[in-house]
Parts: sequence; C-alpha cells; structure tokens
Amino acid sequence: MEQLNPSSNWLLRMAATEDGTDVSAGGLVAAAKSQSSTAELRRRIIARLIGLARRRHGLSLEEVAARCNADPLEVFQLEHAEIDLADRRVAVDLAQALAIPELSLVALTSLKPARDKRLLEAIRRFAVRSEPVVSLSDDEEEALSEFEQELAGATADD
Repeated sequence: MEQLNPSSNWLLRMAATEDGTDVSAGGLVAAAKSQSSTAELRRRIIARLIGLARRRHGLSLEEVAARCNADPLEVFQLEHAEIDLADRRVAVDLAQALAIPELSLVALTSLKPARDKRLLEAIRRFAVRSEPVVSLSDDEEEALSEFEQELAGATADD
C-alpha cells in the first residue's frame, strides 16, 4: 500500500477548498439534514395551521391558550414555529380549541416522511397555497426595483 505524506501547505489548500462542505460516514450528515428539514417543515406547517385556524375563528392568542389550558407564550411560540408541538395533550387540546380534526394535528406532530408520503404532499400543497399575498410597501418596491436594475446591469456586463 502506498503511503501519502502531503505537505502542510497542500493540506491547508485542500482544507480551504472543502470549507463549508460536509464530511460524513455512511450518509449520517445527509440523514441528519433530512430529519432537520422535516422537523422544520413540520414546525412551519403546524404554525401556519394554528395561525390560520385561530384567525378563522377570530381568536386572540390568549383566548386560544385559555381554551386549551396552555401558556399563552407556548401558543405564541407554536404559531411562530419557534418550538415543536411535542406534547400530545397540547396537540389534542389545540385541535379542539381551533376546531381542527384532532387526528390531523396529532399526525402532523409525528410525521415520518418515508411512511407518510400522501400527507407530506398535502403539507407541501398547503405550505405553498397558504402563503399570504401582500402588496409591497413603497420602500420595498423601490428597493426591489433598484436591485433588479443592478442585477440587469451586472448581467449585461458579462
């Protein structure tokens, strides 16, 4: 077997080219990223579902919290995707308070993408279709126009 003995400079150059990449044994990094993105998707969908259902019924965060015997801060954090809905009792109470089918909300809390492909597809459709359409403010419109002009100028120079 040939033994490699690279120089320090070569090792530093190679490390710099690999900066920011993942090194993994057996695909563990990819699996962790997949689980992480599923957890993030689940948090965001539950947040959107809670927020839209709460608004549909004209309820404040405090009213929802009172209806399901939860801390108002916890309801706020759930609605803003800051925490996971890990407690089954809270999921059931929230579902009842917001007139969401209990099993649906409970199913979302334990979503397994490999098994629940149909539910995952429904979640993706909901995520896309439930995004609000909000007009740009004057400042946002100006910033966007300026940026688009800069982009057009940069691509014209190429």
